[in-house]
Amino acid sequence: MIMLICSLTMMWWCLNLIDNAALEYTYGGAGCFAAAMLYIFSIVTAIAGLRCARKSCKYSWCRTFGYIQLIAGVLLLLPLQFYVAITAPPLVLLTALYLFCVGWREKWTVSEV
Repeated sequence: MIMLICSLTMMWWCLNLIDNAALEYTYGGAGCFAAAMLYIFSIVTAIAGLRCARKSCKYSWCRTFGYIQLIAGVLLLLPLQFYVAITAPPLVLLTALYLFCVGWREKWTVSEV
């Protein structure tokens, strides 16, 4: 739920940064737009996590979405340049927390059975 709420606000903020980033850096605007799209994907990841909660057969799907999101976030480091310091930390922290919780929940559910 935290990821869902933070993603909505950060997506809006990244879209508002496009004009300033495009003026200062060559690929800054494109990087901020890609970060906004990644935050939209994190909304999908958060909804999948909420939908698949308590279903042990679905944890691999949730983890796959989380890994895709983390890899895309790392790939955005170059286009974002300076703006990575203000747009990426919430995404990286929430994705790491999401992956940790999915792994912990999967381990806890498997050991219960």
